[in-house]
Amino acid sequence: YLDGLYVKLKRSTVSGEVIYFAMGIDEEGRRQILGFYIGGQESSNGWKDVLKDLYNRGVHEVLLGVFDGLPGLDEAFKEAYPQA
Repeated sequence: YLDGLYVKLKRSTVSGEVIYFAMGIDEEGRRQILGFYIGGQESSNGWKDVLKDLYNRGVHEVLLGVFDGLPGLDEAFKEAYPQA
């Protein structure tokens, strides 16, 4: 599950950026934040990087993906987890 949150971050200036959270829910219904990503590209290639990071950190068996219309995510998810 990926969800976006718009927050103010202070770097050299204060500006609004999107932070995407990847949340896993196991078969017993327990939720866990798997990762978070600041900004990034809303494209197939950008989401491939996110999904590759999750896979490299141990998210191998995904049964279902739920998205909120984020551009390119559906295509990248099907490529990363074709059995889901």
